[in-house]
Amino acid sequence: MLIVLKIIAYDQCRPKRRPPSPPNPLARAKCLDGHPVAKNDVARPPHRSPADRLRPLIEKIDQTAKASTGQAALVFTDLRDRVRAYLHWVSSLRSVCAWCENVYGYLGAKDEAAKAAFEKNLQAAIDFELANIRGLIELLETTKSEVLVLSGVAENTYFYGENLVQHLKTKLRLTEKYRHHKPRIDPDIFWRPIPGTEWPKGWSASASTPQ
Repeated sequence: MLIVLKIIAYDQCRPKRRPPSPPNPLARAKCLDGHPVAKNDVARPPHRSPADRLRPLIEKIDQTAKASTGQAALVFTDLRDRVRAYLHWVSSLRSVCAWCENVYGYLGAKDEAAKAAFEKNLQAAIDFELANIRGLIELLETTKSEVLVLSGVAENTYFYGENLVQHLKTKLRLTEKYRHHKPRIDPDIFWRPIPGTEWPKGWSASASTPQ
């Protein structure tokens, strides 16, 4: 009986097959050089990042908040600041992806031209993230809404503490100080023992040294 119920539940929850899509009229479009698009290729509209969609939304909500009065103004102001916080979050995720692409790309590059290109892109990503963090600090220092979950006891693995703004300002200061250092990844970044630790025979205090 239990197996039958599971099968029924699975049948109800599994995605339904969609009918075939109509032919895309853009599929026969030509590339910029005049050559036809490949047979299995489909021309798609330009990709829009979350930021491209969120910024106009924030502006629209802000206009609505300013045009409203009373409780409605408070609701739209709260909504605007929550969407702003989400924008800063997804922007930082973008910065993480850019950092990984360009630092690992730099370290794996075989020639100086490729290294220079990755380094240039990394500096652009740093500029983007610095502006993003400044915007987040301004939001956290001015909003009356609780746009992030913060621990009133202390920061821990799962929650930021109420000292988040101080951490963000430290991030700005250190990033600006060290941004022009050559990209590198510390091999012991996840394994940093207390200085003076006595290790058993055959063990090493360095992750880069074979055990």
